[in-house]
Formats: sequence, structure tokens, C-alpha cells
Amino acid sequence: MIQTVLRDRWQELLHLEYDSETAERILVGALAYYLDQRFSISIRRKLGWSS
Repeated sequence: MIQTVLRDRWQELLHLEYDSETAERILVGALAYYLDQRFSISIRRKLGWSS
């Protein structure tokens, strides 16, 4: 399921005429942002809660 969504977004970026390198940076950044927000990674680090 996740692989399908990421592949679809990849295709959309390529359709919008982004080159592969830029499309990859956009997807990686978006996924990193989502995971950080979802699991409060940055906040946990600032509070010293992560190992």
C-alpha cells in the first residue's frame, strides 16, 4: 500500500516535469517531515527522550 502511494506520487512529480533527482528529494523530504510530525522525533530529541 505505501509503496503504491509513493510510486503514484513519484509518477505525478515526473508528470509535472521534475527530473528524477528532484522528485526523489521532494519525496524523501515529504516522508521525513511526515514521520517527524507523526512520531515527534525532533521534539523527543530536544527534550532528551531519544536514545
